[in-house]
Amino acid sequence: MHQNLIDKRVCAACARLFTSAFFHAGLLHIGFNMLAFVPVATSLERQMGSLQTLHLLLMLILVGDIFYISASYLASFVCAPDSQLPRPHLPKNV
Repeated sequence: MHQNLIDKRVCAACARLFTSAFFHAGLLHIGFNMLAFVPVATSLERQMGSLQTLHLLLMLILVGDIFYISASYLASFVCAPDSQLPRPHLPKNV
């Protein structure tokens, strides 16, 4: 039971990383992103092929999410150093 719950949380967290690229603002924002993305993606797909373009896009989404998470985590120290934000406990030798 406990392992199954952890597996579901990990799957949900992984899914959240990729869905955030598509569901992060209003419909107008998504529409303009799609209008800008179609010519770029079409050109990439012609040069690289469909599968490589998909891999590139998934990697860009993942890198963007990691950058966003890292930047927001670091900003929590700079903007609110004395707040009650949850922070990980680092070992003493780090």
